[in-house]
Amino acid sequence: MTIVANDITQWPPGTVARYLTVVKAIVTLSEHAGWVRLPDVFTEHRAECSGCGDHETWSWRFNMAAHEEGRRQDPHVAELKAKGVKQGREWSQAHAERCRALPRPQASQ
Repeated sequence: MTIVANDITQWPPGTVARYLTVVKAIVTLSEHAGWVRLPDVFTEHRAECSGCGDHETWSWRFNMAAHEEGRRQDPHVAELKAKGVKQGREWSQAHAERCRALPRPQASQ
């Protein structure tokens, strides 16, 4: 995902939260469909800084067959997703508080 530095008005699809660093870079936390190993679909939450480029990823999975057949997911799925969001928010906030890297300027078009 390419994050547009200093653009706090446009949130990319899948964005969960955004954090502004002290030098106006943006740390974006987003949810992405990951990889498939049937019957499981792995999804991830990813935090990325537009200043230094540092990033972290938290993955979790759900059962596609259960989803398609209307069966209940493993009760841990909701817990894993919530844990990923919580860890992502904590990492993003902490990173935004300490990162001093300036976003790379956009090329003139």
